Amino acid sequence: MITAIGIFLFVTRLMEKLGKNRKKTVEKPADRSVLWMALSIGVIPCPGVTILLLFAISFGMIKLGLFMVLFMCLGMAVTISAAGIMTIWFKKGTLELFSRHAKIQVYAVNTLELAGSLLIAVIGGSLFIITL
Repeated sequence: MITAIGIFLFVTRLMEKLGKNRKKTVEKPADRSVLWMALSIGVIPCPGVTILLLFAISFGMIKLGLFMVLFMCLGMAVTISAAGIMTIWFKKGTLELFSRHAKIQVYAVNTLELAGSLLIAVIGGSLFIITL
């Protein structure tokens, strides 16, 4: 599934870049769209947390299970938030670095978007091959 998402992202970005309505400038994402994306990702329950809580309930340790779930959720929230913030900072830094050169800016962002989608596909494929 991860590989399919990476390939889909790569193909859609490539078609967008090669299409007739290519963008000549790079747009910064709106804060509202980033917020909605974060909220939609955050509502998906983690299978690891569900298994951990069911395991604790099966042994009659509900309080300990909830305590472990709380700290697991906090750890995941900090880690994912840090990765998201670093990604946003990196993109803003890249845009500011090349702000005087629009062509280089568009080329850099396009290259990074395509490379990122290929990296997702490669990581997904590697995880699939490892599980065989």
